[in-house]
Amino acid sequence: LQGGCTVDYSKVSDRHVDDKRFERESEHKRSLETANNASSGQTAPPSAAYDAFIRMQLGQGDRTIADKINDPNRLTWDHFKKINAEKLDLHGGEIKKMVEYRKQLDRDREDRLKRSKSKQRKKDSSSGSPSESERSNGPSLSLDEKAKRKKKRKKRRDKKEERKRVKNSSNDSGRIETEKDNSRDK
Repeated sequence: LQGGCTVDYSKVSDRHVDDKRFERESEHKRSLETANNASSGQTAPPSAAYDAFIRMQLGQGDRTIADKINDPNRLTWDHFKKINAEKLDLHGGEIKKMVEYRKQLDRDREDRLKRSKSKQRKKDSSSGSPSESERSNGPSLSLDEKAKRKKKRKKRRDKKEERKRVKNSSNDSGRIETEKDNSRDK
């Protein structure tokens, strides 16, 4: 060997013998090829990991656009939309989710109300309390209790009216006095 840096290819093997991943992938590829050849005659596309490994071995960097487009492992548009629905928000996804969430809350609330009403009915029927129509008219009170409440209401109304009268009379007397003062000044 003279001068430059050249490689003696007689001493280099055609592949890496010590690389277990390469061996495993090539064995898997051969088994797939034999199975496919026996059944349909087509070969299965290599996996993305194997493809990346081969590119690294060959010293290639990223895949070309043509490689990316023709990749059999590439996502379809429908699958991409499902994965990235929140980011894309094509059809007002957040609004739909919010409406659905509110509907679910309404359903849950209705269920809870139905359960509590049924429990109340069971308690009422077992304790012998008034029927549904009597409950809708308010609590059943004895005549004495009703009379007491009526008196309290009347007292409150009377006190309120008395306060209004006192307030109005004080305002009227104040006006009269100011009118007297004004007439004196003239």
